[in-house]
Amino acid sequence: MKRIIFLACIFFSTPAWSADVKIDVQATIGSTPNQNITEISANNGISAWLVEDHQLPIINLRLLVRGSGSAYDANDQQGLSLMASGLLKEGAGDLNSAAFHSALDTKAINLEIAADNDNLQFALTTLSEHKDAALHLLGLAINQPQFAESAIEQVRKEILTAQKLALENPQAIAQKRLLEIVWPNHPYGRDAQGNEQSINNIKIADLKNWATSRLVRSRMQIVVTGDISAAELKDLLDKNFTNLPLGTHAEKLPPAKFNELSEKIHLIFPTPQTIVFFALPGITRDDERFYAAQLLNQIMGGGSLTSRLGSAIREKRGLSYYVWSALAPAAAGGIIIGSFASRNDMAALAISTLKAEISKAEKGDFTEQELDNAKKYLMGRFPIGLASNKDLADILMQIRKDNLGKEHISKRNELLKAVTLQQVNQLAQQLLKEKKLLLVSIGKDK
Repeated sequence: MKRIIFLACIFFSTPAWSADVKIDVQATIGSTPNQNITEISANNGISAWLVEDHQLPIINLRLLVRGSGSAYDANDQQGLSLMASGLLKEGAGDLNSAAFHSALDTKAINLEIAADNDNLQFALTTLSEHKDAALHLLGLAINQPQFAESAIEQVRKEILTAQKLALENPQAIAQKRLLEIVWPNHPYGRDAQGNEQSINNIKIADLKNWATSRLVRSRMQIVVTGDISAAELKDLLDKNFTNLPLGTHAEKLPPAKFNELSEKIHLIFPTPQTIVFFALPGITRDDERFYAAQLLNQIMGGGSLTSRLGSAIREKRGLSYYVWSALAPAAAGGIIIGSFASRNDMAALAISTLKAEISKAEKGDFTEQELDNAKKYLMGRFPIGLASNKDLADILMQIRKDNLGKEHISKRNELLKAVTLQQVNQLAQQLLKEKKLLLVSIGKDK
């Protein structure tokens, strides 16, 4: 149950283990980091990046399968990717669900699988002495998932239960409704959990077709860090992934256009506080303005209590315990999303304060001091946020996913440093428009 609820909460291409792409990793892997990333090509053509580190006997592997997320599910089979990814550990090869989990547990191998809107990601952590067993189990899950009837019905039951629990969770209700109005006619606006009818529509044949069409070599990218050599990694990839079909690349999703009609929706729910989710137009990761957008968001709401929203809503007026905003770039489009919660009798003032701060920023009034503080934070946070090979694996996979190239590791801070105040203020004038604000609140009173 916990697994399905967790996966269903994931919307954009940032599974729970994914680190923030804003963190720089240059200091982590040396002064000339590009030279420490070895690119390995398995005999079947799968490419892997490897950063060797033999200080601890631990290996971290990340595997991305592009175009295999929930946005690619058919309308009458919403939730297919969630169900299929939840079943990959529930029996593979000649191991049933119990035997597969026992094989993981007895060797302390951790395998997490999550589908977001765009992609499917695997996160594997193992002691290096068990690397053969770990890669074998990963290969079984990808090559030979069983999709046994008993496991299917168990996972189906978990998803249906998670759907019912979501109806009692005001945050889940508000966020779901927000995404529906942000993208009313796009797969991104759908619920990754599907609905009761769509989940009950999914048959064994649908799951097998999902695996055959999506778990293919042409969509896969791999990153590995830790106690393994290039030769050992190549050998394990050849042994465990050779039989995968080449397959085809996923078709591009249609552009996800932001709903330009400003909407403010309030949902009645018996709770002592009003929870607010809001969205504004954003950009995709390949947009040349992305670094300016990172800094803009850091100033506006990414800096939590030190941000403009944190200062105006929480610090000065005491209207909320928390407030945040974040860039949410996906393959077909992006938004700026944010949230806060306020006492029911203070919610209207908190929302008015939010609107006022957006209107102020729309004028392009960010200062050099604010920009300098944002740069220092984003450029300096990596020593804390990137403390292990596990974190490094997450960052490198994010870089691969975003097609930034190995050189991004050494260029990233310079790209941030080069952003000017004029660029940030121009972008604020383009994105932070109060008349385009989409907002969903949920609480006891209007």
